[in-house]
Amino acid sequence: MTAKTSGFDPHIIKELLTVSLQNSVASMGSANFSKPPEFSEHELIEYESRMRVFGLEKFGLPCYISYVNFFLPQADIKKDMPIGTFLVFLEHNNAVRLLKSLGYTHINEDEDETILGKTGEFCVAMAKQLKTTLTQKGYKELTISDPLNYKNDIPEGVPFYYHEEKCYQLDFFFWKQKNLIFNLTLGPVPTK
Repeated sequence: MTAKTSGFDPHIIKELLTVSLQNSVASMGSANFSKPPEFSEHELIEYESRMRVFGLEKFGLPCYISYVNFFLPQADIKKDMPIGTFLVFLEHNNAVRLLKSLGYTHINEDEDETILGKTGEFCVAMAKQLKTTLTQKGYKELTISDPLNYKNDIPEGVPFYYHEEKCYQLDFFFWKQKNLIFNLTLGPVPTK
């Protein structure tokens, strides 16, 4: 099933990403958008039943990546059978500046682990916002996995809803350049 047949056409995904997450990011701190976010739809790249993630392609520079999976019943977590995947990419050169402007503190610029941890916290906060928005729109409540954090790429790929074919992307621009990217895949989430 593609997103179009699962009940999540690109317009619903676009609304989820642009309205929900744009408002959340805007309300978090002092960073101002240089221009409106850009939404795009991409074919998902699958290899050995996992979604391929190439962070270096997102910015042409090193980056920090964090992702979570969405699950329907709690039991699906143990089976590693997500209904959706949400990824956050922060461009390396401005990651600390962006995280601080979003209200995150105690970041040591010289320690990748600290930056990755804060990227994971930010990913979970945004995933919770997506979950809340979906629930408010009448969909069943989703469970969110713990974040997994990486630098540049995720060589082993990430689990995703296997029948999904599309990945939706929202690019954010701060300080006149692309610094933040959200990717979302979402399978058929039933209504309540």
